Amino acid sequence: MRLNKKVIGITLVVGLMSGSSPVFAAGENFKINNSTIKVNPAVKIKSTKTKKDKIIPDEEEPNQLLNTIVNSSKVSLNHKANFYNSEGKKQKKIAKKNKSYTIYQIRTIDKNTFYKTKNNLWLKSDDVRGTVQYQENEFSIMNLITDKKGNLSYSVDNSNPIIKEMITKHNAYIYDNNGQLDLSKKGTVSLIKKGKKVKAYAIRKIGNKKFYITNYGWIKYKNLEEIKNSKK
Repeated sequence: MRLNKKVIGITLVVGLMSGSSPVFAAGENFKINNSTIKVNPAVKIKSTKTKKDKIIPDEEEPNQLLNTIVNSSKVSLNHKANFYNSEGKKQKKIAKKNKSYTIYQIRTIDKNTFYKTKNNLWLKSDDVRGTVQYQENEFSIMNLITDKKGNLSYSVDNSNPIIKEMITKHNAYIYDNNGQLDLSKKGTVSLIKKGKKVKAYAIRKIGNKKFYITNYGWIKYKNLEEIKNSKK
């Protein structure tokens, strides 16, 4: 699911501060259930795209509407703010500063994340603080965490992470957690060649684009396929 463009983390509760740098950069490490996973370096190429290095673009997908884990989804207003309707249009009704609300659903509209309260009134995530949860799959719970400044970050509770052996179907670029090409200071991008085996730890959506989080970084979902009958 696409949930704002701040910072996403993976693992057994990994909270991350918001920022523009990628979560997994080549040469860095991250942890899954206290086990350190090394992020492998990728080939660096100039940022100018070539025919050989093209990627298959993702299709546009409609915004998702997700039900929360209601008992674990509560936020408070950082300041006085307007409510919104289900289409992301500002309403006249005002939510008061510090008032608490239980959140029932989540959706993203035009790069903004909204939380549904009672009576089909929605709050913009930028205006609140607190934690909202939803069941991402049978193994994982996604936590959306906003601070007093309205900065949104993510973590995943995953007691039994699944690691899939994947292979690149095409030359595939590495992206950061904002869905942007992972550029170095010299303006180069990271490339994984066609046929490269990678380990995929989770699937994440940013906007209408779906990515695998891998041991090389973020790779577009459609550029990878599972190696059948591989040993986990």
